[in-house]
Amino acid sequence: MLLSWSTAYYLLWRWNNSCFIGFHGFRSAFMYATETQQTIGYGERATGECWMAAVMVSIHSLQAILLDSVILGIVFSRISHPKQRSRTVLISDCACIARRDGQLKFMFRVADIQKRSVIDPRVRVVMYTWGPGRRTAEGERIPVTAQEMSVSLDNTLLLPVVVEHDIDEASPLFGHNLLSLEAVGAEVVVTFEASTELGDTFMARQSYLPSEIHWGHTFANIVRPAQPGETQHEVDLSRFHDVEPQPGIGDEMTQPHRLSRKVVAGGGSGNVVPGRLLTENTLVLSEDAVVSCRNGRPYLMFRLGDTFPGQVLDVQVTAHLYRWQAVHTQEGELLPYEEHPLELEPPTLLLRYPVTLLHELDPARSPVAHWASQKGMRQDADAEVVVVARGTLYSRQQVITRTRVYSVLGDIKWGHAFLPVVVPGTAAAAPGASSKLGATVDWGHFHATTPIHMPAVSSQLSPLAQLRPQPMASPLLRHTEHSASTGSLGAFAALVQAQQQLLQVPQQAAVLGTVQEPGAFAPPPAPRPPLQRSPSYVAPSGSEVSQARPAATMAFAAPGAGGFGRRTEDDSFAANSEDASSAGNSTTFGSGLPVPRQGGTSGTHVERERTWHSTRSLFAALEGIQQHLEEEQQREQAIQQQQAGAAGSQAGDG
Repeated sequence: MLLSWSTAYYLLWRWNNSCFIGFHGFRSAFMYATETQQTIGYGERATGECWMAAVMVSIHSLQAILLDSVILGIVFSRISHPKQRSRTVLISDCACIARRDGQLKFMFRVADIQKRSVIDPRVRVVMYTWGPGRRTAEGERIPVTAQEMSVSLDNTLLLPVVVEHDIDEASPLFGHNLLSLEAVGAEVVVTFEASTELGDTFMARQSYLPSEIHWGHTFANIVRPAQPGETQHEVDLSRFHDVEPQPGIGDEMTQPHRLSRKVVAGGGSGNVVPGRLLTENTLVLSEDAVVSCRNGRPYLMFRLGDTFPGQVLDVQVTAHLYRWQAVHTQEGELLPYEEHPLELEPPTLLLRYPVTLLHELDPARSPVAHWASQKGMRQDADAEVVVVARGTLYSRQQVITRTRVYSVLGDIKWGHAFLPVVVPGTAAAAPGASSKLGATVDWGHFHATTPIHMPAVSSQLSPLAQLRPQPMASPLLRHTEHSASTGSLGAFAALVQAQQQLLQVPQQAAVLGTVQEPGAFAPPPAPRPPLQRSPSYVAPSGSEVSQARPAATMAFAAPGAGGFGRRTEDDSFAANSEDASSAGNSTTFGSGLPVPRQGGTSGTHVERERTWHSTRSLFAALEGIQQHLEEEQQREQAIQQQQAGAAGSQAGDG
């Protein structure tokens, strides 16, 4: 550009010498162009009395200003571009799905290798499912679905952190394993956004295919704590992307799809409680439910706790019973399953300590009142109870839930009670205690139960139980056609009349249990009016006395003195070794029978007890199914006899 303007100035000077002062040739023209563009002005050369020279100098000055602005902007943007800063943020090449304290989590690792911290780091995780797509009701085909996954991140990034996503009912990964993720073409995209010290925003991105997700693995530890006398920790970035298998889940020879199913099913994560962390979901429900008696009344019991007392507010718990058995109503409608809400006590919860939730087996109000006897519980071998605990996490102002499904066959223990876990104190409050008197919670025994003595109860039907619709015929039996009068108005009127007669039965006959031993089972007070609710089904059968157990009381002794820890995934306890050794290997209950403690070398007792209970429930279910088949066969024979009698009477009339 200087040569162009130098030539223009030289030609103008040769045309009219009065346009410039101090010009002697082309060199003078070149120096004048340089002085004009850089605004130097040495004073030897200047414009003369010529309008053409004035116009050219003005255009040259404006062009020089614009050129300087563009060059400076380009150079500054290249120097200060945050693209180089994003290269200092590392995101792991692979992800992991494993359990931590019993909770299934999706995990990946993030680190910032520069000493200068980033400002306001944020992580967004979105799961894309391609596969065949989906079609709306209007016929539109949507080829891809994007669902956001909530994560929590340490905003300081002083050390490498493992970002976690809880796989629960609100997660798009809920219920998926390796094969299902591959079937839908899933891809998890991680986006890291932050700002530099100058306020420039930069971004780093990573994605994970199903083949890049390690099931049952966790990231290798790369942080080495500072040695005594030192103040800085060491980070081994050479193992930043390395993962390690969790103990007890599988080995390197296990096929990935089988390992993923085992991780999703919860293999190796029993009897655990969440960690005492401020921003985590610390609600915990007992792994088993129990049917027990309190003061002569039968109850269905669950246990709920908060490992960080006071963090979860406004806790509400609901329970629903599902019977997976098809039934026909009197009008001929087919109901594939039954759903009944279960009333729980207490209605308001303060989770300062673990709370036992009670559902009274009242024949006038409970759809599972027949569970007071072991035989009655067998009749619902295909049923399950869903318990949902919901509350607000105070630290994040987020609604959290904890759900657990209890199957009657293996998760509800008849004739058991929960071990006491709250140990009262008498001295000053110990570290981590929830009371000024030093009361502590033994979270290691939160899920533990023990057999108790249940009073002998006879299977006596309540009015609500006898009105339950008859179940659908089993596929194992031959199909028989129902008579035409099954869904008629006459049969419905007869049913209503029978119901009115049953409701007029004296209250003494509606008591659930009949006392077999004096003082063993105190009768309940005057029953409350029955609710208008779908009745529960109890097969009409004879009385059966439940299995008698050695006499015992519910006055348990404290399961040890001193500090208690919580059970981790490797079935160990984070407890004080001195307190554990002084407590011994057995716990004495009110019955005087020593029961081995859970954990350590006596942990197999719990597994044997659980196996015994599952086997007992299996045989009980088989016995109940056999009895049900016999009753169905007798009912069909009675229907055939009635049809044959009706046909004979019609022939006689003819």
